[in-house]
Amino acid sequence: MKKVTVANTEGNAKEVNIKISFGYLLFGPFYYLAKGMIVRGILLLLLYVLVLWYGLFDLVHPLLAGANVPGMYIDWMLKVKDLYWWLVGVLAVVHVLLVFIAPRNYIKRLFKKGYVPYCEIDTQMLIKGNLAKVGTQCYLSSFKAIDGVQGKIKIGNSKDLQKELDELKELLKEGMITKDEYETKRAMAIMRNSNKAKRGK
Repeated sequence: MKKVTVANTEGNAKEVNIKISFGYLLFGPFYYLAKGMIVRGILLLLLYVLVLWYGLFDLVHPLLAGANVPGMYIDWMLKVKDLYWWLVGVLAVVHVLLVFIAPRNYIKRLFKKGYVPYCEIDTQMLIKGNLAKVGTQCYLSSFKAIDGVQGKIKIGNSKDLQKELDELKELLKEGMITKDEYETKRAMAIMRNSNKAKRGK
């Protein structure tokens, strides 16, 4: 299972699967709704309900007939009813396909919201999966030279930053986070603080 980390300039990070979505596998259209892709989620939910609710055919057909709707417009429902298990099979195939498509949709949505790959490894994985273009800048590339000094970061409230870094060190020492997690969170804390300083100018 391959995962990548994406981050935005506010220091928010998300770890995302790029191959398969267990969220969609388990929850179907509700996965899209939870990720904020409302229109797509609602359309898929309606599709699932229309196919899986077997009683819909018996319910809607007599209502339309009672409303004097011409038979030529409602006879198709009886044909659909005869194809019910075939439609369920098609829905199952669609569900499996979306298990693989959903994470790609989510990553593209995050990119539109300003997220970028966190580090060069994440960038290369996304390029390999055709989810990012060659030359895409990663989050860590934001640490550019300031005042001609490579790696110099404009610091805002140094006390707040130091407190956050000390807390991260303590979590690392207690084994609550790994070394990689520590380095990631440390870089994000510095970048977040740096961005606040730039906005305060």
